[in-house]
Amino acid sequence: MWKSAPISVLHVISREIPLASFAGSKDATQIVPTSEHKNYLEEVTREGQKSLAGSVAEEYLKTRGLTSSTMDYFRLGYCVGGEMDGRITMPYITTTGVVAIRYKAIPTAAGMPGPKVLSAGDSGTRPYNVMSTIGSSDAIYITEGEPDTWTAHEIGLAALGIPGASGWKSLYRSLLRYRRVIVLVQNDDEGAGRDMAGRIASDLACRRVLMPTGHDLNSFYLEAGRQAVLDHIGA
Repeated sequence: MWKSAPISVLHVISREIPLASFAGSKDATQIVPTSEHKNYLEEVTREGQKSLAGSVAEEYLKTRGLTSSTMDYFRLGYCVGGEMDGRITMPYITTTGVVAIRYKAIPTAAGMPGPKVLSAGDSGTRPYNVMSTIGSSDAIYITEGEPDTWTAHEIGLAALGIPGASGWKSLYRSLLRYRRVIVLVQNDDEGAGRDMAGRIASDLACRRVLMPTGHDLNSFYLEAGRQAVLDHIGA
């Protein structure tokens, strides 16, 4: 079902950025879905949303402190059938529509059923929730992973998610021009979050906020509540 065309622009973000911005960068080539594939991604997203209500995925998301409003904003869903059966659908949305979907496993009492997150096809690496960068907020909070991005939105922060501690690319800084950038650093991953924050700080001016020991943003929010998180990060 996957068809793609590699082109030398970052067409995976909220708007196209000319190749000249990344001259000489090995990160400049990205995978851009064809119109046909984007229609397929939109269909998968809609079906996932329809299946979310009353599902184990919805119950899990509620345990992570998410309201229906936040689930709707991110168009989160539940995959029924196929190789991604039983996973949460996490569409990557830009002004041109859904350009990729990642699939998150739902933890059980027995542990994580397979890899935590999977992608279908060669969808490339993209920042998550790029729509936050075209809003009116003067501050953008960078988080690691989709769940912390959901949490940031839930408590009222404009957040850009990086899919994994090694997912930051220097070209993403073009999304953050003329904004105050705050990196919310995980403190439960043996230093990977600090390493990511260091790479971001080498590319742009930012403030780094380390979560309390043993916490990422979501777990801190669940334990301490919204106001404690806002006080901790100085928002």
